[in-house]
Amino acid sequence: MKIIITLFIFLISPCLSAQDKLFSWGVVSTDCQSFLDLVNRTDKYIQDYGDNQIISTQNFYTAVFQAYLSGLNIMVYVEKDSWKNLNFNSEDYLYFYMENYCSKNLSEKISSGLIEYFGELPNA
Repeated sequence: MKIIITLFIFLISPCLSAQDKLFSWGVVSTDCQSFLDLVNRTDKYIQDYGDNQIISTQNFYTAVFQAYLSGLNIMVYVEKDSWKNLNFNSEDYLYFYMENYCSKNLSEKISSGLIEYFGELPNA
């Protein structure tokens, strides 16, 4: 239950700064250190209590990453009438790409890594 509360607080915390003008909003606006901290806490929780009580961190973040990339792709399509092949790599590849990016760029925003990943994808 503790991890569920932590996850909830983590998810709503970007919304608490409503006075700021945001380039991106939500989970992808948090820094990479927060992402890695949550992954580590979740992994520890699963080791201690099992995984039948929570959604996996990998599934959660993969869904968030896919949504952000889809939004970028729609923007590119509207602006340039072309788009990226989002499923060029597997979902696991995307997740581990971001985990690797974040381990090397702790103070960067998750969105920065996703934009870098997006730029590396081939056009469809």
